[in-house]
Amino acid sequence: NLLNLGVGGTTTVIPAQFHTAPQVIATCISKASLIVSVANVSATSCTFHVWNRSGVDVGGVINYEAIGE
Repeated sequence: NLLNLGVGGTTTVIPAQFHTAPQVIATCISKASLIVSVANVSATSCTFHVWNRSGVDVGGVINYEAIGE
Protein backbone atom coordinates (compact mmCIF):
# COMPACT_ATOMS: atom_id res chain seq x y z
CA ASN A 1 0.00 0.00 0.00
CA LEU A 2 1.41 3.37 -1.03
CA LEU A 3 0.92 6.32 1.35
CA ASN A 4 1.89 9.99 1.24
CA LEU A 5 2.67 10.99 4.85
CA GLY A 6 2.40 14.46 6.26
CA VAL A 7 4.97 16.14 8.50
CA GLY A 8 4.37 15.00 12.07
CA GLY A 9 3.20 11.52 11.10
CA THR A 10 0.07 10.00 9.65
CA THR A 11 -2.33 7.50 11.20
CA THR A 12 -3.92 5.15 8.70
CA VAL A 13 -6.62 2.50 8.85
CA ILE A 14 -5.25 -0.88 7.79
CA PRO A 15 -7.46 -2.06 4.89
CA ALA A 16 -7.45 -5.76 5.89
CA GLN A 17 -9.28 -6.80 9.06
CA PHE A 18 -6.98 -8.51 11.57
CA HIS A 19 -7.88 -10.25 14.85
CA THR A 20 -4.66 -9.08 16.53
CA ALA A 21 -2.08 -6.41 15.74
CA PRO A 22 -0.28 -7.39 12.51
CA GLN A 23 3.41 -7.11 11.71
CA VAL A 24 3.83 -3.89 9.70
CA ILE A 25 6.79 -3.47 7.35
CA ALA A 26 7.39 -0.04 5.80
CA THR A 27 9.90 1.36 3.30
CA CYS A 28 10.54 4.97 2.26
CA ILE A 29 10.30 5.79 -1.43
CA SER A 30 12.74 8.67 -1.83
CA LYS A 31 16.04 9.65 -3.39
CA ALA A 32 16.99 11.21 -0.05
CA SER A 33 18.25 9.21 2.93
CA LEU A 34 15.06 8.88 5.01
CA ILE A 35 13.88 6.45 7.70
CA VAL A 36 10.30 5.34 8.31
CA SER A 37 9.01 4.32 11.74
CA VAL A 38 5.80 2.53 12.67
CA ALA A 39 4.00 3.17 15.98
CA ASN A 40 0.71 2.43 17.72
CA VAL A 41 0.01 -0.73 15.71
CA SER A 42 -3.43 -2.23 16.42
CA ALA A 43 -5.66 -4.69 14.58
CA THR A 44 -7.22 -1.77 12.66
CA SER A 45 -4.67 1.06 12.35
CA CYS A 46 -1.10 2.30 12.82
CA THR A 47 0.90 5.52 12.68
CA PHE A 48 3.84 6.16 10.35
CA HIS A 49 6.56 8.82 10.57
CA VAL A 50 9.32 9.64 8.07
CA TRP A 51 12.55 11.06 9.54
CA ASN A 52 15.60 12.65 7.95
CA ARG A 53 19.16 12.02 9.18
CA SER A 54 18.90 14.95 11.62
CA GLY A 55 15.91 13.35 13.38
CA VAL A 56 13.34 15.76 11.95
CA ASP A 57 9.93 14.34 11.03
CA VAL A 58 9.72 15.43 7.39
CA GLY A 59 6.93 13.30 5.93
CA GLY A 60 7.20 11.59 2.57
CA VAL A 61 6.03 8.66 0.51
CA ILE A 62 6.16 5.10 1.86
CA ASN A 63 5.10 1.64 0.86
CA TYR A 64 3.87 -0.67 3.62
CA GLU A 65 2.62 -4.20 4.15
CA ALA A 66 0.63 -5.56 7.10
CA ILE A 67 0.93 -9.31 7.78
CA GLY A 68 -1.09 -11.19 10.38
CA GLU A 69 -4.23 -13.07 11.26
